[in-house]
Amino acid sequence: MSLPSATPILAPFSLLVGLTPLIPVPFVDGYVARKVRQRLVRELAERRGKTLDAATVELLADPGDPATFGEAVRGAGMKLLWLPVKFIARKVLIVFTIADVANGSAAAFVEGHLVDVALARNYLGSRDAKTVAAAIARARFEEGTHPVALAAKKAARDLRRNWPSLRGRLAKLAAQVGRGEAPTEDPEVGAAASHFEAIDDRDYFTKLEAKFAKLLNLDV
Repeated sequence: MSLPSATPILAPFSLLVGLTPLIPVPFVDGYVARKVRQRLVRELAERRGKTLDAATVELLADPGDPATFGEAVRGAGMKLLWLPVKFIARKVLIVFTIADVANGSAAAFVEGHLVDVALARNYLGSRDAKTVAAAIARARFEEGTHPVALAAKKAARDLRRNWPSLRGRLAKLAAQVGRGEAPTEDPEVGAAASHFEAIDDRDYFTKLEAKFAKLLNLDV
């Protein structure tokens, strides 16, 4: 399979989502990430000539945690242990950020791609938004994001040289999103997002889409 056709939209928006932990204002990053994800869903719907209501946009933009109780318990202890350290690191020391940006960006890209697949194949015509969102989250969880995360890591490394300047621009982005405005395009982020166009494992998307369809009991 070729690279997703929506990559020019997915890449910069997903990278912005991944960068939100660097916003130098405590507790704002999660809110901004949700709003950027919602803007991405609207852009994808507009591209496909679809109109989605606000509730559907919110569900597709934030499909939630697909982990079962057992899976969640196995991962919870280490996450809780590192949470205070990572919070300080993000806001003060600016370390651990390459992995944070890569993982957040990759998850947003993969979930955004599956939203685009659902729109293109009219899955929302036969399944409700909550079911589609749950399948998006589960497909991403089961197939992982490794090939996309590798590209996102290269993008993050490009941007790492200018973290201080970038953090200032992200603060302005937070203010824009807070006012309900569309995020301003950032040339530096756009250039770094070009790494997504070089994702090597194209078969990954074929397997991801097949898993998504299977979870919805639909044919690919």
